This record gives sequence, structure tokens and C-alpha cells, in this order.
Amino acid sequence: MFSFLSISHRICSQVMAMLIMACLCIGISRPVVILSAYTAQRATIARMLCEQRTVRNNCCQGKCYVRKQLKEEDRKERQQQQRESRIEITPAVHDGKVTSIAPTVAAAYDVCTPSYSFGIATGPDQSIFHPPRLLS
Repeated sequence: MFSFLSISHRICSQVMAMLIMACLCIGISRPVVILSAYTAQRATIARMLCEQRTVRNNCCQGKCYVRKQLKEEDRKERQQQQRESRIEITPAVHDGKVTSIAPTVAAAYDVCTPSYSFGIATGPDQSIFHPPRLLS
């Protein structure tokens, strides 16, 4: 029973690792997917989607369509990188006056910070809650 569980756990770990690797590879290899789709459907793309399909004996054969798809993918990737690298700071508005965020955050932090007192316990519960006594 124990060996069966360890084998199934190992298989599940390997399958999860392969799935993660596949997801990463798909994200990285998007241009490869576009090129392989073009290779698989070259005749259909040349006949229906090519910009020069009306020209007789053209040597494009749908390469213009693939070029456009690759440029679009590159543009999307650049936009995604710009979105990820942009940091937006929104000023806080209070009573129509624009103030910075730093004092607002600092004030909120001061309100939420509990105050502790490390003095000697006085009161009815000092028999239970007290610092350890030294044995002499």
C-alpha cells in the first residue's frame, strides 16, 4: 500500500511538471504555432487569405498573411510588456484638494499600529499573566 502511494505521488508530480513545462513552452513558442499553422494550411491560406490572391502566378503563396499575423503577435507582446512595466500612482483627492499618497498611507499605518506596554502587570489577572520568576 505504501509503495503504491509513493509511486502514484511520483507519477502525479511528473505529470504536473510536464503540464507546467508545456504551458510555458506554448507561451514562448507562439510564433512557431503561427508558422506551423501556415505550413499545414498553406494552400487554403494562399487561395483564401492572401492579399495577392487575385494576381496570377504570384509567388507570395500566403506569406503576406503570415507576416501580418507575426507582426500582430509582436505588437500584442510589446503592449503586454508595456502594461506590465508601467506603475501608476494615483493622487488622493480630499475635499477637492489633491494630496500625495504617502501621508495618507502613513496616517493609516499609525492608526492601525497597536500600542504595547511592557510594564509590570497590575490588576486581578497578575497571578496568571506575569513574567517568569527567577528561582534563587
